[in-house]
Amino acid sequence: MQTATPFIFKNVMLITLANNDSDRFQIESYESMVRSGTVKISLKDFSNWCRGHGIAYEYRFFWRNDYPLAANLWNAINVLLWRLNEIFHNVLLLRV
Repeated sequence: MQTATPFIFKNVMLITLANNDSDRFQIESYESMVRSGTVKISLKDFSNWCRGHGIAYEYRFFWRNDYPLAANLWNAINVLLWRLNEIFHNVLLLRV
């Protein structure tokens, strides 16, 4: 049974998808490190961590009314660039 654990990072909800108990344990460990401040959460670090541990993840961008227009746009552009980087990274891995 697949379980989802959300992490909120600015305007993005990062969702890890655990397939087994080992994945759940790793996600819980990562979550506790983020909460304690041992690990800073960023889109790139999060995706690298998930790939390194073989954990599937998704993301959802959402508009926040409590953020200024410029901040929402800046975060949207950063998410788009991060996603494009992910796509190109996967394409390059398939070519090798």
